[in-house]
Amino acid sequence: MHHEIFQPLGMTNSEVYDDRHQLPNQAASYSKDDVGYRNIDYTPVSLIYGEGNISSTFEDMYRWDQALYGDKLVKQSTLAQALTPGKLANGIFGWQIRHWRGIPYYEHGGGWLGFRTFIRRYPHLHLTVVTASNLAQVDTSALLAKIAEIYLRDH
Repeated sequence: MHHEIFQPLGMTNSEVYDDRHQLPNQAASYSKDDVGYRNIDYTPVSLIYGEGNISSTFEDMYRWDQALYGDKLVKQSTLAQALTPGKLANGIFGWQIRHWRGIPYYEHGGGWLGFRTFIRRYPHLHLTVVTASNLAQVDTSALLAKIAEIYLRDH
């Protein structure tokens, strides 16, 4: 990841995270219950890789997003294949392809323990909205929809 994606794109604040080293300004994740907020204990799941444990910043995600408009990170033909919806026996996976007021977009969300993220790209408008939270109860998808509505109210 470092040599193939982060370094070539100048993503200096992104990495695949594990407990062997702490990232500067690394957020902790929380959950809220009847008593209040509590930090979520990661052990022993913190060394799981794959769908999670990639730490980044909004600035670095912007660099990644902008690279998707050219061929520096991935060829456009390969990106088109990656955006082709797939389906597992238990549902759709990967990027969801949708339309809002006739504007095509694709989105993907996820969560791990108390972290929640959601990204929506409107490639024809060169607009990307990303939401992230370190509180398990935050609905980053709903928050993203509200932000996108503000930016797209004139469309």
